[in-house]
Amino acid sequence: MEAGIETIEIVYDLVAGNYGEFIEVLRTVLAEYEPAGDRRSVVDYHHAPHPVLPRQRSPHRPARWIHITLLVRDEGHVTTLAVRDDNVYLIGFRNRRGQWYEFGFSGGRSARVLPAEWSSTFLECDVGYGGIVGGAMNLVGLGLGRWFARDAVRRLSAYEQAPGGGVDERTRRHLARLIVMVCEAARMIPHCETVLDGWDRTGAIAERHVHLLWNWKHMSHAVLRALGLGPVEHVRELDPPWPQELLAPQVDVRNVGQALHIVQLLLNWPGRGH
Repeated sequence: MEAGIETIEIVYDLVAGNYGEFIEVLRTVLAEYEPAGDRRSVVDYHHAPHPVLPRQRSPHRPARWIHITLLVRDEGHVTTLAVRDDNVYLIGFRNRRGQWYEFGFSGGRSARVLPAEWSSTFLECDVGYGGIVGGAMNLVGLGLGRWFARDAVRRLSAYEQAPGGGVDERTRRHLARLIVMVCEAARMIPHCETVLDGWDRTGAIAERHVHLLWNWKHMSHAVLRALGLGPVEHVRELDPPWPQELLAPQVDVRNVGQALHIVQLLLNWPGRGH
C-alpha cells in the first residue's frame, strides 16, 4: 500500500448479518478519520450528530480506502468494494479470485485511482450514474433488498472481463444497486430506511430519492454555509443564500432542518490544491 494511505476493513455477511448495524458501522468508520482534531459534526434539532466527512482529495487518492467485503457465505460468493473515505464513492471491486476492477477507461483516457499494486483492470465505464445506468433517473424502480444484494454479490464475485472488453449492462445494474444500498444509504437517511424497510422483502428507489441523492452535495454545502462552516476556514458568510436547486418542487428542501432529516454524512469542501 502507498505510504500514507490506510485501508479499513469491514465485512458484512448478507445471509446472517444485520443490515442496519452494518450501515451504522460504516458511518462510524467514515466519521472517525485522522487527525481527530479535524473531525466536525453538525447537531440537528433532536441533538443527533451528522458527521462532516474529511476534506475532499479527489481527483487524487483518498487518505483511507474503505474495503467493504460482502459475503454470501452459504454459497461461497464474496466481493470487496473499494470506497473512498472523503466522498463515499465506489471506485472499484475485487472478485473472489482477487482481481480488482476499477471504473474508468484504458488507453490513457482515465487516471488510475486504485493503488498500482492492486493491478486493477478498467471497466470501460465512468464512475457516475450516467456511465453506469445511463443517467440517475434510470435508478427509479431499481430493486433493492437482501435478495437483490445477494444477486449482485454473486455477479461481482464471479465477474471476469475479456481482454479489450468492458463491463456488461447486467453487471452495471448490480453495481448501481450496491452503490445505493451501501454508499447512498450511508450518506442519506431516507435511502437507508427504504432499503431497511424492504430488506427481507423487496424495495425500490423512488423518484424523489433520486433527486435527493443527486443533490447530496448541495444539501451538505448549504448546511455548512448556513452554520458558518464555509469553504474558507475562519471566514463566515453573512446570510448565505439557500441553493435554488434545493427549492425545486422535485427536491423541496428549504432549510437546514429539512436537509438534516435527509443527510446523515455531510460532504466536506475540497481541500487546498484539490
